[in-house]
Amino acid sequence: MAEQKQTIKPLKPYKSIEEQIKILEERHCVISDTSLAKETLSKINYYRFSAYFLPFKDNNGMYLSGTTFERVFHIYEFDRELRSLLFQAIECIEVTLRTRIARTHVENCNRNPISYLNPKNFNRSTKVTKFQEKIKEIISNNKDSPIIKHHNDSYGGKLPLWVVIEFFTFGMLSRFYSNLKIKDKNEIAKQYQTNHENLKSWLHCCSVVRNICAHGERLYCRTFSAVPKGFNPKEKVSNSLWAMMLVIKSLYPFPDKWQKEFMPQLENIMDKYSKDIDLKHLGFPKNWKEELMN
Repeated sequence: MAEQKQTIKPLKPYKSIEEQIKILEERHCVISDTSLAKETLSKINYYRFSAYFLPFKDNNGMYLSGTTFERVFHIYEFDRELRSLLFQAIECIEVTLRTRIARTHVENCNRNPISYLNPKNFNRSTKVTKFQEKIKEIISNNKDSPIIKHHNDSYGGKLPLWVVIEFFTFGMLSRFYSNLKIKDKNEIAKQYQTNHENLKSWLHCCSVVRNICAHGERLYCRTFSAVPKGFNPKEKVSNSLWAMMLVIKSLYPFPDKWQKEFMPQLENIMDKYSKDIDLKHLGFPKNWKEELMN
């Protein structure tokens, strides 16, 4: 049987801002303020902005009746503010996670500062070599860092875990944790009041959200590839932003700060855009405030 060739489509032609606005109007988007539309599309890539129209599309690719440019712009702004808030929360999570992983691993390896270089100190030694190559890469990429220079000059290039771990990405932290000995993983997981399988899942989910926030990608009306373990959200929202919020809450290391700082900021954002957003596009239940405060 002859192999079927894949049809390659030609790239879409460049469109000016005026042409982009015309496309939106042809798809039944109501634009009452052309100046706002022009200004927005001059600063925000049309390809990025048009993704926020997805909840308003019908089966024919047209926009639902009453879809306005202003509402979609407000949803875009909501998403931007929410990403900023979550990124700050994940930063707190990340700093504490680095500390707990480094301390636990070193203490359980006879306080050896470079215990991470011995494959025997991990669950699967075959993964260690590849990870160590990644460590060498990040050290090389940060060779001009005063910290790296100091350890090269004073300690022959040897970096204790509590130093080198500060250069790990969140994804590296997640992978490092997943390959620790079961004893190490359990000790760290207990600090988050869960088991090591759940924590492994949460760290992966948090890494995904962190990268989305860092790169300015869309959170609103998003289906996540990662699904956290250990929660019982309704099946239809298990891979929604709500599930990710449960993860972030569980990993957040400062309960008092969560209630007094994070939650008021989240409530302000939700209230500010309440007329434009739809909770179902976030997977949030109606009692989301109570769920996140308890």
